[in-house]
Amino acid sequence: MNMQMRALGGKALKVWREYTEYLGLALLLVPVIELYRLTKENLANWITCDAKGNPIVSDSLISILTGLILSSTFLAFLALRGYRKARKARPDLQRIVQVQEKTLNGTKAAAQKIAEQTYKFEEKPPYAFAKATYQYWINRNGDGEVEAECHIGAVDRPLHFWKIYIGVEPEAPPFYYLDEIGFKVEDLGGNEVRYLEGESDGRKKVISIFFLPQIDPREEPRIIKYKYKWPGMLRKLLKKGAETFSATIDSRGTVGELSFSYLFEPEIGKILYEQKGAPIRGVRPTDFQGERGWGGWRYSLLNAPADKSAYEFTMKLGKGGT
Repeated sequence: MNMQMRALGGKALKVWREYTEYLGLALLLVPVIELYRLTKENLANWITCDAKGNPIVSDSLISILTGLILSSTFLAFLALRGYRKARKARPDLQRIVQVQEKTLNGTKAAAQKIAEQTYKFEEKPPYAFAKATYQYWINRNGDGEVEAECHIGAVDRPLHFWKIYIGVEPEAPPFYYLDEIGFKVEDLGGNEVRYLEGESDGRKKVISIFFLPQIDPREEPRIIKYKYKWPGMLRKLLKKGAETFSATIDSRGTVGELSFSYLFEPEIGKILYEQKGAPIRGVRPTDFQGERGWGGWRYSLLNAPADKSAYEFTMKLGKGGT
């Protein structure tokens, strides 16, 4: 107990010393400013000439100038001392940041391991989509805004969580925290949802969305909506003229209704497309006009294949359409 009190007293004394040092520095500025004001206002009175025209400097001016020089020198000394202390503290700050990042990454890895205990990755997911819609808005700078709405129900057993994956190409800037891209998720039916980020990096995110309470196989599918904004998400499209979108639908059985919509700011120009993966005979993207007045196209189908089926679309900058 005594050691704790001593440590607490030492910290308090250190804080008090730093406080009084900065307070003293602030108070010292007051007379310096006042001396400068007096000098400026009375300079003409303190410097006169004798009968021969030689300048005569009064003792008052000499005293004030001496005070200004000494005060300025002391202020410079305190500023230099503070700068050196800041440089000395910088390695400690870097070490603290490194420890915090290591702790956060460890927490993410632990959260992912705990989530994976609910069901193994290799087995079929215990959920099915009655409906899933994905909408993308891409502006002239290549910034992407994504909004997804999924009607998800449990299959065979209660569903505690659902894992989603989002990512961008290497040409897009990295973001290391979900708050940086404004990630948000909600249950449109009013149930509570929470999420944990798993092992991720600047361009790939693994997110586990937890349902509170769990989804029972006997209840109707819940409508879960998530969205985010990734600045520079489609930078590759603007720089290299082409980029591929891909989505893997990891659902038990088929999806009752599945759609992907891509909307582009008019200044980008015409976008060509090529559909790859999970080909559906006779189904082609159709022109689509969004509520913002942006044009694009939509790919939609009923009873869409799932069970980890991959859907891919390659966008290309062009003058015409397919």
